[in-house]
Amino acid sequence: MANTLDGSDLEAVFGLKVLVRPDSFLQLPTLKATVEHDWPEEMGIDKDLTDPKYEGREFTLGCGLKGSNIADFKNKINGLFTQLRIEGIHTLYLEWLDLDFSIYYKSMANFKIVSKLTAGIVYAKFDLILGEMNPDSNIEPVYLVDDDGAFIIA
Repeated sequence: MANTLDGSDLEAVFGLKVLVRPDSFLQLPTLKATVEHDWPEEMGIDKDLTDPKYEGREFTLGCGLKGSNIADFKNKINGLFTQLRIEGIHTLYLEWLDLDFSIYYKSMANFKIVSKLTAGIVYAKFDLILGEMNPDSNIEPVYLVDDDGAFIIA
């Protein structure tokens, strides 16, 4: 299966190739600030971790987009933006991880056309910056058990 955005093959539909396998998709989220107090008469801090909450992550996807000519290139990049700006959360499937991610579009960075426009084929490299609303939507809970079937963590 290929990399997809909302079920559409990124390369076949948008001419987009993922050039870099982004580690950020595997990075664990950051703990949000919680109530804490640093008692002067006690070692360390007193932190409320009874119901921890985590920040949404940001993902950078290194991409290349190819068009057979300038008109084809513009159609593909505009089609990609049209898909990304549709209301709501999008599903990005990354083949190398065999995982779906619930994401939203934040921005594009480092855009550079790397082919000569006079050569016919137009090829550009750029980074898509994507965000997640809720890390729970992208991190599947795993429960470890010992040889007797008892939970090690829950």
